[in-house]
Parts: sequence; C-alpha cells; structure tokens
Amino acid sequence: MDKKNTSFNIATVAIVAALVVSTIAFKGVAIESAYPFERAAKVFSRCVWRPLTGLWDGVAARAENERLRREVESLSMVLADNAALYAENDSLRSLLGYREKLRGRWMAAKVLSFGGGAGATGRMARIDKGSSSGIVKGAVVCVPEGLVGKVVDVTAHTAEIALLPGGSVKVSCEIEGCRGVLGILSGGTDGSLVIDHVSGDAAIAPRSRVVTSGKGGVFPKGLVVGSFIEEIRPANGAPRSLRIEPAVAFSEIEDVFVRHEE
Repeated sequence: MDKKNTSFNIATVAIVAALVVSTIAFKGVAIESAYPFERAAKVFSRCVWRPLTGLWDGVAARAENERLRREVESLSMVLADNAALYAENDSLRSLLGYREKLRGRWMAAKVLSFGGGAGATGRMARIDKGSSSGIVKGAVVCVPEGLVGKVVDVTAHTAEIALLPGGSVKVSCEIEGCRGVLGILSGGTDGSLVIDHVSGDAAIAPRSRVVTSGKGGVFPKGLVVGSFIEEIRPANGAPRSLRIEPAVAFSEIEDVFVRHEE
C-alpha cells in the first residue's frame, strides 16, 4: 500500500470518528436542551392541566347531578299529583256508587268551609252549589256514611248546611230491629247526638243502628244516623233518652250529596 492511500484511510477514519463523537455530543446537547421544555410540560400537565381538567369534570358532574336532581323532583311531583288524582277518583267512584243506591235525584257538591256566616247558629258547612244548580232550602244532605243535615240558606253558587250535631236539625228516627221505638234526634254543640221523646220500652242492643223513620216528610226513610250507645232514664219517670254515636265524621267531610227536587 502506498503512502497516498494510507493517508486517505487515516483521514477517512478520522472523519468517521469525528462524526460519531459529534453525533454523541450533539445528542446529549439536544437532550439537555429539550429537558427544560419537557420538565415544564410535565409540571404544566401535573400542576395545571390535570387540575383544570378535574375542575371541568367536577363542574360537569355537578351540573349533571343538578339536572338529575331536578328530574327526580319533577318526577316526585308527578307521582304526588298522580296519587292525589287516584285518591280523588276513588272518592268520586265511592260517591257515585252510593248515589246509585239512593232513591230520587241527588247532586254531588264539594265542601268549601265549616262554621257558617256570622249570624249562623250551631255547626254549619258551606258547599259549592247553590240556587243556580237547583239547590233549595230544606234540602237533605248526605254522605255515604249517613245523614249530614239539611240546607238552611242558599245563594246563587253556594249553600249553607246545618249539620246534625249543631242542634238546629230535628230528625224523626227509629232503631233497627226494635219495632215501635221512635224518637226525635237532635244534636248538642259538643258533637253528641241524642234521641229524646222515645216511644216504646223495648230493650235496645248495643251498637244497634239508628236510621231516619221517614215521618214528618222532611228526611227520607232509612238514612243512617248513627249507632245506639246508651240510654238515659230521668229520675222523674219521664221518657228515656238515647245517646247516639254519629255515623259521620263531620269535621272530615269533603264531598256531600244534596237531594235535588225537580
């Protein structure tokens, strides 16, 4: 090998070695140069981007939870409304079924309030039907449980009902199963019912049902009034009185039937 070729080979090796060394050195420099940016990106991702992403996810989750909460509340209101409608429908079905059992024409009405006007005596209730619907004074008022009272005052769209316990309504009554035992039922302000002027002396079984006798022409025969509780015998020998438990929970009445005369 001549001297010229040897020099060329040495130069080639030197160049290759220089390239390798420079590549290694440049790679280290490049890595070191990129380090601050990579570290900054990592810190930004960990300390800024992730919290922001989590915050956004939390806001979105809270918004979704709020939307779901509103939907649940809305559904709860719908369910409550449906339950109220079902209860009202059951009540109306009961009332309509009872009306079919009554003889004559009966009109359903809703109770607006209790107490009556300033000049009212006894216990009163006001209903949402009046003369424009054909309601007249003296009309009989019932519920499925029994007799409520009678109409004592009427306006175009309302009517005042005197309730049995108020004492202003007198009803001829009889005891079922006791032939000839009749009397006049009246009420006290304490909510009690008493039958006075009782005819006949037959023994009365406890809880015997008391119904209207139909005498006097005001109240139809057979309307339930209550149940016999006890008898009261005056010391002076006067006719006995009978204490009656009302069939109707008067303070809980919501709907009534009023006898409608043509």
